[in-house]
Amino acid sequence: MNYKKISIAALIAMGSSMVFAQDAEIATWAGFRKAAVSFTFDDGPQSDVGVALPMFDKYGYKATFNIVTGWVGGQGMISWDGVKQLASSGHEIASHSDSHPNGQPMPGNEIASSKQTLNSKVQQKYGCITLAYPNCDTPGDSQVLQNYVVGRICNGSWKGGSDHMGKDGPNNWAAGSALMTGNQGTSDFKGNMQKAVQQGGWVAFLTHGFTTGTNGYATYSPTDASTMEGSLQYAQQNDKDIWVAPMGHVAMYIKERNASKAEASTSGGNITVKLTHSIKDNISNYDYPLSLRVK
Repeated sequence: MNYKKISIAALIAMGSSMVFAQDAEIATWAGFRKAAVSFTFDDGPQSDVGVALPMFDKYGYKATFNIVTGWVGGQGMISWDGVKQLASSGHEIASHSDSHPNGQPMPGNEIASSKQTLNSKVQQKYGCITLAYPNCDTPGDSQVLQNYVVGRICNGSWKGGSDHMGKDGPNNWAAGSALMTGNQGTSDFKGNMQKAVQQGGWVAFLTHGFTTGTNGYATYSPTDASTMEGSLQYAQQNDKDIWVAPMGHVAMYIKERNASKAEASTSGGNITVKLTHSIKDNISNYDYPLSLRVK
C-alpha cells in the first residue's frame, strides 16, 4: 500500500466537512513528566505556616497538610486561620483524625467526623479527600474508601509493601505509603526522587515539624528545614521529569487517567478532543486536569 504525506493546509483546502481521526494520548503524569512526588506534613504545628508555607511558596509547589482537628489552636499548633491560609495558598488540607490517640489506631467514627469538620471550616475545590492515619494504622479500609480518595500509612515497607508506589498508585488505596523525613539528608530526598523517575512511579514524603520553628505536639523526628529546601531546589532543577503535587491530587490524577478515554478529531483546521470517564462518586467528581497531547 502506498502512502503520501499531506499538509494540514491541504486538508483544510479539501473542505471543512472532512473529519480525520487523531491519536490522543493521556500523560502518565502531569506535563508528561516521568514521576510524581508528594510532600505531606502531619499534625498541624505552627511551623507548617511559619516554615513550610513560605518555603513551598518560594518554589511554587503545593503540599498536603494533615490536620488533627482537635489540636487546632493548641499550644504551638496551627490555628484555623492558619489552616485557611494554607488552603488559600493552594495547598491540600487533609485529615489526620480528630484526636490522634497515643499509640492506637484512630477511632472509626473519626474517619467521617474529621472530614466533616475540615469541610465545614475550610473551603477547597475538591474538599477533604485524603486521610493520613495517626500511628500509621488504618482503622478500617472499607470505611476509609467510602470517605476518601486515598488513605496514607507511613513507610510502605513497615507494612510489608514498598516505600515507592508505581504509576498506578498503591496496591491498596487505603494504604498509600510515605517516607519519613526526620533522619533524611538532601541526598536521601534526591535519591528517592531519582528512584521514582527511574521507575516511572510516585513517592510521598512524611514530615513532622522542623528542627527550627514552633512544632507544638509535632515532636516526633522533626526535619531540618535546609534539607527540605535542598530537595525542593532539586525538584525544580529537574522539573521536566518531576511533578510535585499534593497527595490527593496525584491520587485523583491516577484514578482519572486509568478510567478515561480520549478521542480526538480534526475538522476544518480545528482539533476537538473528547475526554470521558464515569468514576464520579459521593467522594469526588474526579475533575482534576489531565495532560493530553494529540499526535
